[in-house]
Amino acid sequence: MAEWRDRCGPALSAIEPMLEPTAYYATAHPALKPGRPPLRVVRHRDGRVVGVCDEGRSKRADLALADIVLHAVNAAELRRRLCVALAIKTAHEPVGSLPGSMRLGHWEPRPSLQITVVLIAAPDEAAMLTVVHAVLASAKKPPIVLTPGRSH
Repeated sequence: MAEWRDRCGPALSAIEPMLEPTAYYATAHPALKPGRPPLRVVRHRDGRVVGVCDEGRSKRADLALADIVLHAVNAAELRRRLCVALAIKTAHEPVGSLPGSMRLGHWEPRPSLQITVVLIAAPDEAAMLTVVHAVLASAKKPPIVLTPGRSH
């Protein structure tokens, strides 16, 4: 959560309800002081967890397992919140996962017109284009495509 906190800043309160712990643990932890290198996570046999600065620029930090458990976005909760925020009728199909595409549901500007809404997230431009082409090729009617970020 420390990395989510660092990267999201004040927006974390909006994102945190969509995060869930995974079965994985971090191998690094943000330094306790800004501008310092991350700490390497060391898990001892007796259950203790510590963060160590290999460059010697930070003091050793005692951590708990809860400090190093990795968190990921719960795709179902993300879809639910996006649909509520955008007044989209939620799809009833399995959510899937990101990166890739996720059918959010459909937007009804009027009762006789339903437009499919798809969320696409990809790590780079080439992957984004591949997913967009796949979504458009499988669509019967042109969908509304949502993408997070500015770079693609």
